[in-house]
Amino acid sequence: MAENHELRDLEGQSAEHDREHLLRDEHEESPPNPDHRPASPIPPPDKAPTPRVQPPSRRQHLRSGWHSIAWKVEVSSWIASASCFIALVIALRVFDGHPLPQLKFGITPNAIVQILSTLCEFFLEISYGSGVGQLKWLNALQKTPLADFHTIDEASRGAWGSVVLIASRRGGLVAALGAFITIVALGIGTFAQQALNYDTIYTASGGNALMPIAQYMNGVGSAPIDNGGTIQGVDSVLTSAPYLAFYNPSGEMNNQVDFAITNGVVNVTTTIAASNGIYGWDSVAFPHNGSVLLSAFAVAAAPGTIPEQPDQTKFDPDEMVGDMYAAPVAFECMLQFCVRNMSAVFVNGTLRETVTSTWTNETQGTLPQYEHYTFRPPHSNEFRVLGISKDSTADWLNSLLEGSAYSADVDSLEVATSSDLMRMVRIAMNSSETGFPDLMDNLANSLSLSLRSASYQPSPTHGKAFSPISHAVVTWEWLILPAFELVASLVFLVIVMMRTRKAGLVPWTNNILAVFFHGFDQRPIIDGADESETAMEKESDGLLVQFQAREEGGRIITVNR
Repeated sequence: MAENHELRDLEGQSAEHDREHLLRDEHEESPPNPDHRPASPIPPPDKAPTPRVQPPSRRQHLRSGWHSIAWKVEVSSWIASASCFIALVIALRVFDGHPLPQLKFGITPNAIVQILSTLCEFFLEISYGSGVGQLKWLNALQKTPLADFHTIDEASRGAWGSVVLIASRRGGLVAALGAFITIVALGIGTFAQQALNYDTIYTASGGNALMPIAQYMNGVGSAPIDNGGTIQGVDSVLTSAPYLAFYNPSGEMNNQVDFAITNGVVNVTTTIAASNGIYGWDSVAFPHNGSVLLSAFAVAAAPGTIPEQPDQTKFDPDEMVGDMYAAPVAFECMLQFCVRNMSAVFVNGTLRETVTSTWTNETQGTLPQYEHYTFRPPHSNEFRVLGISKDSTADWLNSLLEGSAYSADVDSLEVATSSDLMRMVRIAMNSSETGFPDLMDNLANSLSLSLRSASYQPSPTHGKAFSPISHAVVTWEWLILPAFELVASLVFLVIVMMRTRKAGLVPWTNNILAVFFHGFDQRPIIDGADESETAMEKESDGLLVQFQAREEGGRIITVNR
Protein backbone atom coordinates (compact mmCIF):
# COMPACT_ATOMS: atom_id res chain seq x y z
CA MET A 1 0.00 0.00 0.00
CA ALA A 2 2.87 2.33 0.69
CA GLU A 3 4.37 1.67 -2.66
CA ASN A 4 1.14 2.55 -4.43
CA HIS A 5 0.81 5.80 -2.51
CA GLU A 6 4.31 6.84 -3.41
CA LEU A 7 3.61 6.02 -7.07
CA ARG A 8 0.54 8.28 -7.11
CA ASP A 9 2.62 11.10 -5.61
CA LEU A 10 5.19 10.61 -8.30
CA GLU A 11 2.61 10.75 -11.03
CA GLY A 12 1.13 13.91 -9.62
CA GLN A 13 4.49 15.60 -9.44
CA SER A 14 5.29 14.63 -12.98
CA ALA A 15 2.18 16.28 -14.38
CA GLU A 16 2.76 19.45 -12.36
CA HIS A 17 6.40 19.45 -13.42
CA ASP A 18 5.36 19.28 -17.09
CA ARG A 19 3.06 22.28 -16.78
CA GLU A 20 5.81 24.32 -15.15
CA HIS A 21 8.22 23.29 -17.90
CA LEU A 22 5.82 24.42 -20.66
CA LEU A 23 5.29 27.79 -18.95
CA ARG A 24 9.00 28.27 -18.62
CA ASP A 25 9.51 27.54 -22.30
CA GLU A 26 7.08 30.28 -23.19
CA HIS A 27 8.59 33.03 -21.00
CA GLU A 28 12.15 31.97 -20.29
CA GLU A 29 15.12 30.94 -22.29
CA SER A 30 16.91 27.72 -21.62
CA PRO A 31 20.23 28.10 -19.85
CA PRO A 32 23.18 27.80 -22.16
CA ASN A 33 25.05 24.55 -22.22
CA PRO A 34 28.77 25.14 -22.29
CA ASP A 35 29.50 21.73 -23.74
CA HIS A 36 27.21 22.00 -26.81
CA ARG A 37 27.03 24.87 -29.28
CA PRO A 38 24.12 25.29 -31.71
CA ALA A 39 24.85 24.12 -35.26
CA SER A 40 23.26 27.21 -36.73
CA PRO A 41 22.09 30.53 -35.37
CA ILE A 42 18.49 30.70 -34.30
CA PRO A 43 16.40 32.48 -36.92
CA PRO A 44 14.71 35.65 -35.88
CA PRO A 45 11.17 35.23 -34.60
CA ASP A 46 9.59 37.20 -37.46
CA LYS A 47 11.04 34.90 -40.23
CA ALA A 48 8.74 32.10 -41.46
CA PRO A 49 10.11 28.56 -41.05
CA THR A 50 11.42 26.85 -44.15
CA PRO A 51 8.93 24.14 -45.35
CA ARG A 52 10.20 20.61 -45.31
CA VAL A 53 10.48 18.96 -48.76
CA GLN A 54 8.92 15.48 -48.84
CA PRO A 55 10.86 12.83 -50.76
CA PRO A 56 9.05 11.39 -53.82
CA SER A 57 6.84 8.43 -53.11
CA ARG A 58 7.29 5.00 -54.65
CA ARG A 59 4.29 5.58 -56.91
CA GLN A 60 5.80 8.83 -58.20
CA HIS A 61 9.07 6.99 -58.84
CA LEU A 62 7.26 4.36 -60.91
CA ARG A 63 5.31 6.98 -62.85
CA SER A 64 8.46 8.94 -63.62
CA GLY A 65 10.23 5.76 -64.71
CA TRP A 66 7.34 4.82 -67.01
CA HIS A 67 7.38 8.20 -68.71
CA SER A 68 11.11 7.88 -69.27
CA ILE A 69 10.81 4.51 -71.03
CA ALA A 70 11.33 4.87 -74.76
CA TRP A 71 8.92 3.16 -77.20
CA LYS A 72 6.41 2.51 -74.41
CA VAL A 73 3.42 3.35 -76.62
CA GLU A 74 4.65 1.27 -79.54
CA VAL A 75 5.50 -1.78 -77.43
CA SER A 76 2.22 -1.54 -75.53
CA SER A 77 0.31 -1.25 -78.80
CA TRP A 78 1.98 -4.34 -80.22
CA ILE A 79 1.18 -6.28 -77.05
CA ALA A 80 -2.44 -5.12 -77.28
CA SER A 81 -2.59 -6.17 -80.93
CA ALA A 82 -1.15 -9.59 -80.12
CA SER A 83 -3.67 -9.95 -77.29
CA CYS A 84 -6.54 -9.19 -79.66
CA PHE A 85 -5.20 -11.76 -82.12
CA ILE A 86 -4.96 -14.38 -79.39
CA ALA A 87 -8.51 -13.53 -78.31
CA LEU A 88 -9.59 -13.91 -81.95
CA VAL A 89 -8.01 -17.37 -82.16
CA ILE A 90 -9.66 -18.40 -78.89
CA ALA A 91 -13.06 -17.15 -80.08
CA LEU A 92 -12.74 -19.03 -83.37
CA ARG A 93 -11.66 -22.15 -81.52
CA VAL A 94 -14.77 -21.89 -79.34
CA PHE A 95 -17.05 -21.40 -82.36
CA ASP A 96 -15.44 -24.08 -84.54
CA GLY A 97 -17.65 -27.13 -84.98
CA HIS A 98 -20.40 -25.84 -82.69
CA PRO A 99 -23.92 -24.60 -83.47
CA LEU A 100 -24.53 -20.91 -84.00
CA PRO A 101 -24.76 -19.43 -80.48
CA GLN A 102 -27.64 -17.25 -79.37
CA LEU A 103 -25.86 -14.21 -77.92
CA LYS A 104 -27.41 -11.20 -76.23
CA PHE A 105 -28.51 -8.17 -78.23
CA GLY A 106 -28.40 -10.25 -81.41
CA ILE A 107 -24.59 -10.23 -81.57
CA THR A 108 -23.28 -12.74 -84.10
CA PRO A 109 -19.91 -14.53 -84.11
CA ASN A 110 -18.95 -12.58 -87.22
CA ALA A 111 -19.44 -9.33 -85.30
CA ILE A 112 -17.05 -10.57 -82.61
CA VAL A 113 -14.50 -11.53 -85.25
CA GLN A 114 -14.87 -8.12 -86.88
CA ILE A 115 -14.36 -6.24 -83.60
CA LEU A 116 -11.28 -8.24 -82.59
CA SER A 117 -9.68 -8.01 -86.03
CA THR A 118 -10.34 -4.26 -86.18
CA LEU A 119 -8.73 -3.73 -82.76
CA CYS A 120 -5.81 -5.91 -83.81
CA GLU A 121 -5.28 -3.80 -86.92
CA PHE A 122 -5.73 -0.54 -84.99
CA PHE A 123 -3.09 -1.27 -82.34
CA LEU A 124 -0.74 -2.79 -84.88
CA GLU A 125 -0.91 0.35 -87.01
CA ILE A 126 0.34 2.42 -84.06
CA SER A 127 3.31 0.10 -83.70
CA TYR A 128 4.59 -0.08 -87.26
CA GLY A 129 3.49 3.48 -88.10
CA SER A 130 5.76 4.89 -85.40
CA GLY A 131 8.58 2.68 -86.60
CA VAL A 132 8.31 3.99 -90.14
CA GLY A 133 8.15 7.56 -88.83
CA GLN A 134 11.36 7.09 -86.83
CA LEU A 135 13.20 5.99 -89.97
CA LYS A 136 13.13 9.50 -91.42
CA TRP A 137 15.28 10.70 -88.51
CA LEU A 138 17.60 7.69 -88.76
CA ASN A 139 18.09 8.17 -92.49
CA ALA A 140 18.77 11.86 -91.93
CA LEU A 141 21.91 11.00 -89.94
CA GLN A 142 23.53 10.58 -93.34
CA LYS A 143 23.33 13.02 -96.21
CA THR A 144 20.00 12.35 -97.85
CA PRO A 145 17.62 14.24 -100.15
CA LEU A 146 14.89 16.08 -98.35
CA ALA A 147 12.43 14.23 -100.60
CA ASP A 148 13.34 10.99 -98.80
CA PHE A 149 12.48 12.62 -95.47
CA HIS A 150 9.10 13.64 -96.87
CA THR A 151 8.37 10.28 -98.54
CA ILE A 152 9.09 8.27 -95.40
CA ASP A 153 6.94 10.63 -93.35
CA GLU A 154 4.03 10.14 -95.77
CA ALA A 155 4.50 6.35 -95.67
CA SER A 156 4.16 6.39 -91.89
CA ARG A 157 0.66 7.86 -92.20
CA GLY A 158 -1.08 5.34 -94.43
CA ALA A 159 -1.14 2.82 -97.23
CA TRP A 160 -1.01 5.33 -100.09
CA GLY A 161 2.19 6.88 -98.83
CA SER A 162 3.62 3.37 -98.46
CA VAL A 163 2.76 2.59 -102.07
CA VAL A 164 4.54 5.78 -103.16
CA LEU A 165 7.60 4.88 -101.07
CA ILE A 166 7.90 1.42 -102.63
CA ALA A 167 7.28 2.78 -106.13
CA SER A 168 9.90 5.54 -105.73
CA ARG A 169 12.38 3.14 -104.06
CA ARG A 170 13.36 5.68 -101.42
CA GLY A 171 14.33 5.14 -97.80
CA GLY A 172 16.16 1.83 -98.07
CA LEU A 173 15.18 -1.78 -97.39
CA VAL A 174 13.97 -1.26 -93.82
CA ALA A 175 11.62 1.52 -94.91
CA ALA A 176 10.36 -0.69 -97.76
CA LEU A 177 9.66 -3.44 -95.23
CA GLY A 178 7.64 -1.05 -93.09
CA ALA A 179 5.72 0.17 -96.13
CA PHE A 180 4.97 -3.41 -97.18
CA ILE A 181 3.66 -4.21 -93.71
CA THR A 182 1.44 -1.11 -93.86
CA ILE A 183 -0.09 -2.16 -97.18
CA VAL A 184 -0.65 -5.80 -96.27
CA ALA A 185 -2.30 -4.79 -92.99
CA LEU A 186 -5.34 -3.66 -94.99
CA GLY A 187 -6.28 -7.32 -95.45
CA ILE A 188 -6.34 -8.27 -91.77
CA GLY A 189 -10.08 -7.68 -91.35
CA THR A 190 -11.03 -9.36 -94.62
CA PHE A 191 -8.92 -12.44 -93.99
CA ALA A 192 -10.20 -12.77 -90.44
CA GLN A 193 -13.80 -12.63 -91.67
CA GLN A 194 -13.13 -15.30 -94.29
CA ALA A 195 -11.89 -17.65 -91.58
CA LEU A 196 -15.41 -18.15 -90.18
CA ASN A 197 -18.11 -19.83 -92.26
CA TYR A 198 -21.24 -21.83 -91.59
CA ASP A 199 -22.40 -25.23 -92.81
CA THR A 200 -25.88 -26.63 -92.36
CA ILE A 201 -26.01 -30.13 -90.94
CA TYR A 202 -29.01 -32.22 -90.03
CA THR A 203 -29.22 -33.83 -86.62
CA ALA A 204 -31.88 -36.17 -85.26
CA SER A 205 -34.53 -34.15 -83.47
CA GLY A 206 -36.10 -37.11 -81.68
CA GLY A 207 -39.39 -36.98 -83.61
CA ASN A 208 -40.88 -39.21 -86.30
CA ALA A 209 -41.00 -38.43 -90.00
CA LEU A 210 -43.74 -39.77 -92.28
CA MET A 211 -43.39 -40.45 -96.00
CA PRO A 212 -46.46 -41.50 -98.03
CA ILE A 213 -46.10 -44.57 -100.24
CA ALA A 214 -48.15 -46.38 -102.89
CA GLN A 215 -48.78 -50.13 -102.84
CA TYR A 216 -51.94 -50.55 -104.89
CA MET A 217 -53.65 -49.20 -107.99
CA ASN A 218 -57.37 -49.94 -107.69
CA GLY A 219 -58.85 -47.57 -110.29
CA VAL A 220 -61.30 -45.83 -107.97
CA GLY A 221 -62.99 -43.09 -109.98
CA SER A 222 -63.33 -41.93 -113.57
CA ALA A 223 -61.61 -39.61 -116.02
CA PRO A 224 -62.93 -37.44 -118.87
CA ILE A 225 -62.05 -38.21 -122.47
CA ASP A 226 -62.03 -36.10 -125.63
CA ASN A 227 -65.51 -37.06 -126.89
CA GLY A 228 -67.11 -35.52 -123.83
CA GLY A 229 -67.70 -38.77 -122.00
CA THR A 230 -65.92 -40.44 -119.12
CA ILE A 231 -64.05 -43.65 -118.65
CA GLN A 232 -64.44 -45.71 -115.48
CA GLY A 233 -61.64 -47.46 -113.62
CA VAL A 234 -59.20 -44.52 -113.58
CA ASP A 235 -58.09 -43.18 -110.22
CA SER A 236 -59.35 -39.63 -109.92
CA VAL A 237 -56.05 -38.53 -108.36
CA LEU A 238 -54.35 -39.22 -111.72
CA THR A 239 -56.46 -36.91 -113.87
CA SER A 240 -54.34 -33.82 -113.29
CA ALA A 241 -50.98 -35.62 -113.55
CA PRO A 242 -50.46 -35.25 -117.35
CA TYR A 243 -51.18 -31.53 -117.27
CA LEU A 244 -48.88 -30.97 -114.29
CA ALA A 245 -46.14 -32.88 -116.08
CA PHE A 246 -46.48 -31.23 -119.48
CA TYR A 247 -46.83 -27.71 -118.14
CA ASN A 248 -43.92 -28.04 -115.73
CA PRO A 249 -40.87 -27.90 -118.03
CA SER A 250 -38.46 -27.31 -115.14
CA GLY A 251 -38.44 -31.03 -114.37
CA GLU A 252 -38.70 -30.48 -110.60
CA MET A 253 -41.29 -33.26 -110.17
CA ASN A 254 -38.69 -35.80 -109.16
CA ASN A 255 -40.49 -37.49 -106.28
CA GLN A 256 -40.53 -41.29 -106.45
CA VAL A 257 -42.66 -43.76 -104.49
CA ASP A 258 -42.46 -47.42 -103.54
CA PHE A 259 -44.93 -48.45 -106.25
CA ALA A 260 -44.48 -46.20 -109.23
CA ILE A 261 -44.50 -45.78 -112.98
CA THR A 262 -41.20 -45.58 -114.77
CA ASN A 263 -40.48 -44.28 -118.23
CA GLY A 264 -38.22 -45.56 -120.95
CA VAL A 265 -37.60 -43.58 -124.14
CA VAL A 266 -35.46 -44.70 -127.08
CA ASN A 267 -34.61 -42.76 -130.21
CA VAL A 268 -35.73 -45.06 -133.04
CA THR A 269 -35.06 -42.65 -135.89
CA THR A 270 -32.68 -45.05 -137.64
CA THR A 271 -34.77 -48.14 -136.85
CA ILE A 272 -38.33 -47.29 -137.77
CA ALA A 273 -39.37 -47.21 -141.43
CA ALA A 274 -42.61 -46.61 -143.30
CA SER A 275 -44.38 -49.70 -144.59
CA ASN A 276 -46.07 -49.99 -147.97
CA GLY A 277 -48.43 -52.67 -146.73
CA ILE A 278 -51.10 -52.72 -144.08
CA TYR A 279 -50.17 -50.59 -141.08
CA GLY A 280 -49.59 -52.59 -137.92
CA TRP A 281 -48.61 -51.80 -134.33
CA ASP A 282 -45.69 -53.41 -132.57
CA SER A 283 -42.89 -52.32 -130.26
CA VAL A 284 -39.52 -51.58 -131.82
CA ALA A 285 -37.36 -50.76 -128.80
CA PHE A 286 -39.21 -52.73 -126.06
CA PRO A 287 -40.46 -55.96 -127.64
CA HIS A 288 -40.02 -58.19 -124.56
CA ASN A 289 -40.66 -55.92 -121.58
CA GLY A 290 -43.29 -56.83 -119.04
CA SER A 291 -45.52 -54.82 -116.71
CA VAL A 292 -46.29 -52.40 -119.51
CA LEU A 293 -48.91 -49.74 -118.97
CA LEU A 294 -48.55 -47.86 -122.22
CA SER A 295 -46.29 -47.76 -125.26
CA ALA A 296 -46.35 -44.87 -127.71
CA PHE A 297 -44.48 -43.54 -130.74
CA ALA A 298 -43.70 -39.89 -131.39
CA VAL A 299 -42.47 -38.64 -134.78
CA ALA A 300 -41.63 -35.00 -135.42
CA ALA A 301 -39.37 -32.70 -137.35
CA ALA A 302 -35.79 -32.41 -136.22
CA PRO A 303 -35.25 -30.09 -133.24
CA GLY A 304 -35.03 -26.45 -134.21
CA THR A 305 -36.54 -26.92 -137.69
CA ILE A 306 -39.98 -25.42 -137.07
CA PRO A 307 -40.36 -23.34 -139.10
CA GLU A 308 -38.49 -25.75 -141.34
CA GLN A 309 -34.98 -24.80 -142.38
CA PRO A 310 -33.31 -26.22 -145.51
CA ASP A 311 -30.26 -28.39 -144.98
CA GLN A 312 -27.66 -26.49 -147.03
CA THR A 313 -25.41 -29.54 -147.27
CA LYS A 314 -28.08 -31.30 -149.36
CA PHE A 315 -29.26 -28.35 -151.41
CA ASP A 316 -30.19 -29.19 -155.00
CA PRO A 317 -31.36 -26.22 -157.13
CA ASP A 318 -33.20 -28.55 -159.53
CA GLU A 319 -35.18 -30.28 -156.77
CA MET A 320 -36.77 -28.22 -154.02
CA VAL A 321 -38.17 -31.15 -152.00
CA GLY A 322 -36.97 -34.34 -150.38
CA ASP A 323 -33.35 -34.44 -149.25
CA MET A 324 -33.18 -30.69 -149.09
CA TYR A 325 -34.74 -30.76 -145.60
CA ALA A 326 -33.42 -32.31 -142.40
CA ALA A 327 -34.72 -35.79 -141.60
CA PRO A 328 -37.40 -36.18 -138.93
CA VAL A 329 -36.81 -37.86 -135.57
CA ALA A 330 -38.76 -40.68 -133.95
CA PHE A 331 -39.01 -41.87 -130.35
CA GLU A 332 -40.69 -44.82 -128.70
CA CYS A 333 -41.86 -44.34 -125.12
CA MET A 334 -42.88 -47.05 -122.68
CA LEU A 335 -44.64 -46.39 -119.37
CA GLN A 336 -44.07 -49.37 -117.11
CA PHE A 337 -45.10 -50.36 -113.58
CA CYS A 338 -42.20 -50.76 -111.18
CA VAL A 339 -41.26 -51.00 -107.51
CA ARG A 340 -38.63 -48.62 -106.23
CA ASN A 341 -36.55 -48.44 -103.07
CA MET A 342 -35.67 -44.93 -102.04
CA SER A 343 -34.43 -42.64 -99.31
CA ALA A 344 -36.24 -39.40 -98.66
CA VAL A 345 -35.35 -36.10 -97.02
CA PHE A 346 -37.82 -33.35 -96.21
CA VAL A 347 -35.93 -30.04 -96.33
CA ASN A 348 -37.45 -26.57 -96.02
CA GLY A 349 -40.88 -27.76 -97.06
CA THR A 350 -39.63 -29.79 -100.04
CA LEU A 351 -39.57 -33.60 -100.18
CA ARG A 352 -36.37 -34.80 -101.82
CA GLU A 353 -36.22 -38.50 -102.58
CA THR A 354 -33.35 -40.54 -103.97
CA VAL A 355 -34.07 -43.81 -105.77
CA THR A 356 -31.62 -46.52 -104.77
CA SER A 357 -33.00 -49.39 -106.88
CA THR A 358 -35.80 -50.16 -109.36
CA TRP A 359 -37.47 -53.53 -109.90
CA THR A 360 -39.80 -54.53 -112.77
CA ASN A 361 -41.50 -57.86 -113.39
CA GLU A 362 -39.98 -58.72 -116.75
CA THR A 363 -41.18 -62.34 -116.66
CA GLN A 364 -44.86 -61.50 -116.38
CA GLY A 365 -45.23 -60.14 -119.90
CA THR A 366 -48.26 -58.33 -121.25
CA LEU A 367 -51.41 -59.62 -119.57
CA PRO A 368 -54.81 -60.05 -121.19
CA GLN A 369 -57.54 -57.52 -120.60
CA TYR A 370 -58.93 -57.24 -117.07
CA GLU A 371 -56.21 -59.46 -115.64
CA HIS A 372 -54.37 -58.18 -112.56
CA TYR A 373 -50.71 -57.27 -112.28
CA THR A 374 -49.10 -58.71 -109.15
CA PHE A 375 -45.57 -57.72 -108.14
CA ARG A 376 -43.52 -59.68 -105.60
CA PRO A 377 -40.05 -58.10 -105.40
CA PRO A 378 -37.43 -59.99 -103.38
CA HIS A 379 -37.56 -59.23 -99.65
CA SER A 380 -40.51 -56.85 -100.02
CA ASN A 381 -44.27 -56.62 -99.76
CA GLU A 382 -46.70 -57.55 -102.52
CA PHE A 383 -47.88 -54.82 -104.89
CA ARG A 384 -51.01 -55.12 -107.06
CA VAL A 385 -52.65 -53.35 -110.00
CA LEU A 386 -56.27 -54.30 -110.73
CA GLY A 387 -56.93 -55.31 -114.29
CA ILE A 388 -59.70 -52.78 -114.84
CA SER A 389 -57.48 -50.01 -113.53
CA LYS A 390 -54.60 -51.07 -115.78
CA ASP A 391 -56.71 -51.17 -118.92
CA SER A 392 -58.79 -48.07 -118.20
CA THR A 393 -55.74 -45.97 -117.34
CA ALA A 394 -54.02 -47.05 -120.57
CA ASP A 395 -57.12 -46.15 -122.63
CA TRP A 396 -57.38 -42.77 -120.89
CA LEU A 397 -53.72 -41.93 -121.53
CA ASN A 398 -54.10 -43.02 -125.16
CA SER A 399 -56.94 -40.58 -125.62
CA LEU A 400 -54.77 -37.78 -124.22
CA LEU A 401 -51.53 -38.56 -126.02
CA GLU A 402 -52.93 -39.43 -129.45
CA GLY A 403 -52.84 -36.39 -131.69
CA SER A 404 -50.81 -34.27 -134.02
CA ALA A 405 -49.40 -30.82 -134.58
CA TYR A 406 -48.89 -29.45 -138.07
CA SER A 407 -48.34 -26.26 -140.01
CA ALA A 408 -49.92 -25.40 -143.34
CA ASP A 409 -46.85 -23.43 -144.42
CA VAL A 410 -43.29 -24.58 -143.82
CA ASP A 411 -42.25 -21.00 -143.11
CA SER A 412 -45.11 -20.23 -140.72
CA LEU A 413 -44.79 -20.03 -136.96
CA GLU A 414 -48.49 -20.80 -136.54
CA VAL A 415 -49.13 -24.46 -135.76
CA ALA A 416 -52.44 -26.26 -135.51
CA THR A 417 -52.68 -28.92 -132.81
CA SER A 418 -55.27 -31.52 -131.94
CA SER A 419 -55.03 -30.74 -128.21
CA ASP A 420 -53.23 -28.59 -125.69
CA LEU A 421 -51.02 -31.49 -124.69
CA MET A 422 -49.95 -31.98 -128.30
CA ARG A 423 -48.90 -28.35 -128.46
CA MET A 424 -46.61 -28.95 -125.48
CA VAL A 425 -45.24 -32.10 -127.14
CA ARG A 426 -44.42 -30.13 -130.30
CA ILE A 427 -42.70 -27.38 -128.29
CA ALA A 428 -40.67 -29.94 -126.33
CA MET A 429 -39.56 -31.88 -129.42
CA ASN A 430 -38.64 -28.71 -131.29
CA SER A 431 -36.75 -27.17 -128.37
CA SER A 432 -34.05 -29.81 -127.87
CA GLU A 433 -33.03 -33.36 -128.64
CA THR A 434 -34.00 -34.40 -125.10
CA GLY A 435 -37.26 -32.47 -125.04
CA PHE A 436 -39.55 -35.47 -125.59
CA PRO A 437 -37.71 -37.85 -123.19
CA ASP A 438 -37.76 -35.17 -120.49
CA LEU A 439 -41.46 -34.63 -121.05
CA MET A 440 -42.25 -38.32 -120.64
CA ASP A 441 -40.08 -38.55 -117.53
CA ASN A 442 -42.18 -35.77 -116.06
CA LEU A 443 -45.33 -37.69 -116.96
CA ALA A 444 -44.14 -40.89 -115.25
CA ASN A 445 -43.08 -39.01 -112.13
CA SER A 446 -46.31 -37.05 -111.98
CA LEU A 447 -48.42 -40.21 -112.24
CA SER A 448 -46.34 -41.87 -109.49
CA LEU A 449 -46.63 -38.87 -107.20
CA SER A 450 -50.39 -38.63 -107.69
CA LEU A 451 -50.89 -42.35 -107.07
CA ARG A 452 -49.53 -42.17 -103.53
CA SER A 453 -52.27 -39.68 -102.53
CA ALA A 454 -55.07 -42.20 -103.16
CA SER A 455 -57.15 -42.80 -100.05
CA TYR A 456 -56.79 -46.59 -100.15
CA GLN A 457 -52.99 -46.55 -99.89
CA PRO A 458 -51.38 -47.95 -96.71
CA SER A 459 -50.15 -45.80 -93.86
CA PRO A 460 -47.07 -43.67 -94.50
CA THR A 461 -43.65 -45.08 -93.79
CA HIS A 462 -42.06 -43.96 -90.52
CA GLY A 463 -38.60 -42.49 -90.40
CA LYS A 464 -36.37 -40.30 -88.29
CA ALA A 465 -36.91 -36.57 -88.15
CA PHE A 466 -33.86 -34.38 -88.58
CA SER A 467 -33.62 -30.65 -87.99
CA PRO A 468 -31.17 -28.32 -89.73
CA ILE A 469 -28.55 -26.65 -87.54
CA SER A 470 -25.94 -24.14 -88.65
CA HIS A 471 -22.46 -25.13 -87.50
CA ALA A 472 -19.44 -22.87 -87.54
CA VAL A 473 -16.53 -24.02 -89.68
CA VAL A 474 -13.17 -22.28 -89.27
CA THR A 475 -10.60 -22.28 -92.05
CA TRP A 476 -7.43 -21.58 -90.12
CA GLU A 477 -5.35 -20.84 -93.22
CA TRP A 478 -7.05 -17.44 -93.47
CA LEU A 479 -5.26 -16.39 -90.25
CA ILE A 480 -1.82 -16.76 -91.81
CA LEU A 481 -1.82 -13.14 -92.99
CA PRO A 482 -2.74 -11.59 -89.59
CA ALA A 483 -0.13 -13.80 -87.90
CA PHE A 484 2.47 -12.73 -90.47
CA GLU A 485 1.63 -9.08 -89.81
CA LEU A 486 2.20 -9.52 -86.09
CA VAL A 487 5.56 -11.24 -86.53
CA ALA A 488 6.76 -8.91 -89.28
CA SER A 489 5.76 -5.76 -87.39
CA LEU A 490 7.58 -6.99 -84.27
CA VAL A 491 10.75 -7.72 -86.25
CA PHE A 492 10.49 -4.33 -87.95
CA LEU A 493 9.95 -2.49 -84.66
CA VAL A 494 12.91 -4.24 -83.01
CA ILE A 495 15.17 -3.29 -85.94
CA VAL A 496 14.15 0.37 -85.69
CA MET A 497 14.56 0.39 -81.90
CA MET A 498 18.07 -1.09 -82.13
CA ARG A 499 19.12 1.39 -84.81
CA THR A 500 17.73 4.27 -82.76
CA ARG A 501 19.58 3.16 -79.64
CA LYS A 502 22.81 2.62 -81.56
CA ALA A 503 22.57 6.11 -83.07
CA GLY A 504 21.79 7.68 -79.68
CA LEU A 505 18.61 9.34 -80.95
CA VAL A 506 15.42 10.05 -79.09
CA PRO A 507 12.41 8.17 -80.56
CA TRP A 508 10.53 11.16 -81.94
CA THR A 509 8.69 8.96 -84.49
CA ASN A 510 5.83 11.04 -85.95
CA ASN A 511 5.72 13.77 -83.33
CA ILE A 512 5.25 17.06 -85.18
CA LEU A 513 6.81 18.98 -82.28
CA ALA A 514 10.14 17.33 -83.06
CA VAL A 515 10.08 19.00 -86.47
CA PHE A 516 9.52 22.40 -84.84
CA PHE A 517 12.16 22.00 -82.13
CA HIS A 518 14.75 20.15 -84.20
CA GLY A 519 13.98 21.22 -87.73
CA PHE A 520 16.08 23.43 -90.01
CA ASP A 521 18.45 25.85 -88.40
CA GLN A 522 17.79 28.07 -91.42
CA ARG A 523 14.75 27.93 -93.63
CA PRO A 524 15.60 26.74 -97.18
CA ILE A 525 14.88 29.37 -99.79
CA ILE A 526 13.13 28.26 -102.96
CA ASP A 527 14.19 29.97 -106.15
CA GLY A 528 11.42 32.11 -107.53
CA ALA A 529 8.19 33.25 -105.98
CA ASP A 530 6.36 29.97 -106.41
CA GLU A 531 6.16 28.11 -103.09
CA SER A 532 3.40 25.70 -104.01
CA GLU A 533 3.39 22.04 -102.96
CA THR A 534 4.67 20.98 -106.37
CA ALA A 535 7.52 23.49 -106.22
CA MET A 536 8.52 22.34 -102.74
CA GLU A 537 8.53 18.69 -103.79
CA LYS A 538 10.61 19.50 -106.86
CA GLU A 539 13.06 21.51 -104.78
CA SER A 540 13.36 18.76 -102.17
CA ASP A 541 14.75 16.32 -104.73
CA GLY A 542 17.96 18.28 -105.07
CA LEU A 543 18.24 19.53 -101.49
CA LEU A 544 20.57 17.39 -99.37
CA VAL A 545 19.98 17.51 -95.63
CA GLN A 546 21.57 15.92 -92.59
CA PHE A 547 20.66 15.72 -88.92
CA GLN A 548 23.52 16.86 -86.67
CA ALA A 549 23.46 16.34 -82.93
CA ARG A 550 24.05 19.40 -80.72
CA GLU A 551 23.74 20.31 -77.08
CA GLU A 552 20.12 21.38 -77.53
CA GLY A 553 19.21 18.05 -79.15
CA GLY A 554 20.32 18.53 -82.73
CA ARG A 555 19.17 20.27 -85.88
CA ILE A 556 18.59 19.46 -89.54
CA ILE A 557 21.05 21.36 -91.67
CA THR A 558 21.28 21.79 -95.40
CA VAL A 559 24.44 20.34 -96.90
CA ASN A 560 24.48 21.73 -100.46
CA ARG A 561 23.26 25.28 -99.79
